[in-house]
Amino acid sequence: MTSRIHPWRRLVHILLTLLFFGLPFLRIGGESALRFDIPTLRLHFFGAAVWMNEFFIVLVAILFLTFLFIWVTLVFGRVWCGWLCPQLILTGMTASRNRLRHLTGRGLSSHLKALLLSVLTGAAMVWYFVSPYDFLSRLAAGDLGRVAAWSWGILAGITWLDLLLVRESFCATICPYSRLQGAMFDRDTLVIAFDPERAGECVECQACIRTCPVGIDIREGLQAACVSCAECVDACAHILGKKGRPSLIGYFYGRPGGPFRPFRPAAVFLAAALFFFFGLLLLLIAGRSPVDLTILPNHGYPPRMSPDGRIVNSFLLSLENRAAESASLGVRAVGAAGAIEISPPVIEIEGGAHRRIPVFLVSEKGGPIDIILTMEDGTTVRAHAAVIVPDS
Repeated sequence: MTSRIHPWRRLVHILLTLLFFGLPFLRIGGESALRFDIPTLRLHFFGAAVWMNEFFIVLVAILFLTFLFIWVTLVFGRVWCGWLCPQLILTGMTASRNRLRHLTGRGLSSHLKALLLSVLTGAAMVWYFVSPYDFLSRLAAGDLGRVAAWSWGILAGITWLDLLLVRESFCATICPYSRLQGAMFDRDTLVIAFDPERAGECVECQACIRTCPVGIDIREGLQAACVSCAECVDACAHILGKKGRPSLIGYFYGRPGGPFRPFRPAAVFLAAALFFFFGLLLLLIAGRSPVDLTILPNHGYPPRMSPDGRIVNSFLLSLENRAAESASLGVRAVGAAGAIEISPPVIEIEGGAHRRIPVFLVSEKGGPIDIILTMEDGTTVRAHAAVIVPDS
């Protein structure tokens, strides 16, 4: 019987690798599809720019992903480790630790392959903070910059040492997720297990042990070091398939023959929390304004009286245009101060810009007011202020 799971797992690893290396090159609205720009403290996320003062949205997204991760672990076990974990994807793309330690013949080529992969991986991690187009052009010109160069070198070095010395032992020893899985599993979690009711059919070939990347014996029961890669499933299927029998090892919900119970209390509670944070995230995104407005006092222009006896105040409008396109904003003021003249009546602000623009108000009396910005599509943004009567 041929391998059943490994080809699909390998396909998922290939697609994730292409996504990791290719996503920084994808541009939407002239910006990277996913990149945190350190100089401006903005997160570019598939056409949207999340500013630092909006990072509560990122916090809610992190809480959503955290509950999603816990729920998936509770129901589907260590599917992350076996199918999605970058550690196993990288180690699967390079030779074993023993071959990497030899610098002659075939071992040398494997060593160079691991080194090249480490260099590319380090560069790709930097690309999520520095546009790869800028990175490569500056690299070609010999002007990469100290911070980017050192970050690239350190990340590449850590990756290379990981591939050379640590590899799968990270999963079996220091990975925090493997330590926590015992607290997140229950008796109905999907696991890879040996069927004890068919133990007598085992031919003691030890193929499951030889193929295991962390060297455990799955026949001894569920172990924290197991990464759910399913290599033992295919190895057993290959051996017993010659005898016309199915694999003794497989995916089971808690135990061989156990039922699938997705609506158990813990799973329902986590799913409810998951949907709550997902709904909150959608609500925050839907209510997000493309322009942020904060009104600040203009200390360089204190309140005064005009020659005709009216009150003149000045404010600084702190504006952030979160969109990629320039915006034309109509400006008006309403409130208890009566008829209000405001100048300038229209403000132009570039896409992605953060500016402080002075405005001047002339009114008959003092009192609370709202300054309202109207965008071209009719959307309005407002902030509160107050017209101050100058001392006589």
